[in-house]
Amino acid sequence: MTAGYDGASGSESVSKQGRPSAGQGNAEFQRAERPAAVRRPPGRPKQDAPERSKPRMRTARQGRHKKSRNKKKRGGGLISGTDLGILEEAFEKGIIPKKMVETIKEMHPRLPTLYLIPKVHKNALDPPGRPIVSGNEGLCEVVTMVIDHYLKPLVGELPSYIQDTNSALRRLDNVHLNDGAIMVVADVEALYTSIRHQDGLRAVSWYLKTTNLDGDLVTLLLRLLEYVLTHNIFVFKGVVYKQCQGTAMGACCAPSYANLFLGSWERQIFVCDPIPHASLISGWMRYIDDIWFIWEGSIEELSTCMEALNQNDLNIKLTFHSGRSVEFLDLSIKVDDKGFLFTDLYRKPTSTNAFLHATSAHPPATIRGIPTGQFLRAKRICTNPKDFELQAADLSRRFQERGYSKRNIRRGYQRASMTDRNDLLYKRKPSEQSNGLNTVRFITPYHNKWHQFKEIL
Repeated sequence: MTAGYDGASGSESVSKQGRPSAGQGNAEFQRAERPAAVRRPPGRPKQDAPERSKPRMRTARQGRHKKSRNKKKRGGGLISGTDLGILEEAFEKGIIPKKMVETIKEMHPRLPTLYLIPKVHKNALDPPGRPIVSGNEGLCEVVTMVIDHYLKPLVGELPSYIQDTNSALRRLDNVHLNDGAIMVVADVEALYTSIRHQDGLRAVSWYLKTTNLDGDLVTLLLRLLEYVLTHNIFVFKGVVYKQCQGTAMGACCAPSYANLFLGSWERQIFVCDPIPHASLISGWMRYIDDIWFIWEGSIEELSTCMEALNQNDLNIKLTFHSGRSVEFLDLSIKVDDKGFLFTDLYRKPTSTNAFLHATSAHPPATIRGIPTGQFLRAKRICTNPKDFELQAADLSRRFQERGYSKRNIRRGYQRASMTDRNDLLYKRKPSEQSNGLNTVRFITPYHNKWHQFKEIL
């Protein structure tokens, strides 16, 4: 089976021999030398060693020592040599405190690994792969967290930004389509690997400079972001590679970085240099690379508009489909007889019954809460009560297949039935008294005897 990056822009694939090879797009990988800064700490096995027939076991004492060592040194960031100079220089100028410098340091970072998640919903027999670079304890882990801390608030201010399905539902509530209007769903192909470094940095720089952040801090964040983008080094089947274009799906700041990049593109096509027929677009909203909007023109004008969107110098390529009924995220969006939009729960044809089994070793409250959460989700998504009842019947069947008791299922259904949908869509912010500010919480790792601790306390 050949697993590869999906999409025509910025795509790479992993061949049957198991190493990145040229795909249809232009994302680049280079074979790289193992970084000198990435050293294996004592007692840690090599990542690129041949696979063992038996798992390597570690004694309890070794485990305690490893845990202690990770507690002291865990993190991921700029570590030594000239790299550390970026942080030391910022500290000397008073831009960041010494504590932040020490937090970002990592004495023994782990070399990130590349793996792929098969996209079985695209092709069940020969699925393309979604590339993930696992950067936990990697060279830039904490640095990406620091960057994301400053970028995430900017993402929330984008006009098209939706945080989740609930945000989309609130935008779709009471929306009316005129006669002849249709809905369009578009997808940005291979977004993460298609963003050229200079384009992404330019977009982030523009948004950072619109804030009231200190100019020196903005410069530091851009330098750190450039470092992260140009030091995405990972190992795949014993071979070390360096990603030369795009950002890694797995970096903490990657979603915010991609969102701001597309936000800059949207500002260009709607404000700075409007595309043809831009006035026929309304209700534009986007969840990272998934776009939904209403089209008020003809199909020919839509084709012209989409062609104009794909003719850009930012390496952005869109695929789209349209109609009076579309699927967006986990929503099936349709138009009723009066022209108002209504939604139903959408499941991909390849979806399986993967609910956590009732006999799983999880806290009983978790097992009891899963059906309630799923019934409430169906109630929130389904505009029409009849659609909710159909989805509830399907959920009941699937939960019974996973070993849930009828009592547990019935409790979840009754809770959702008695809850008003508007209360789920428009949640009120918890008061200071109800959000637990004055509550002392005792948090421990889960154990199957946890209820005995609860009785003691």
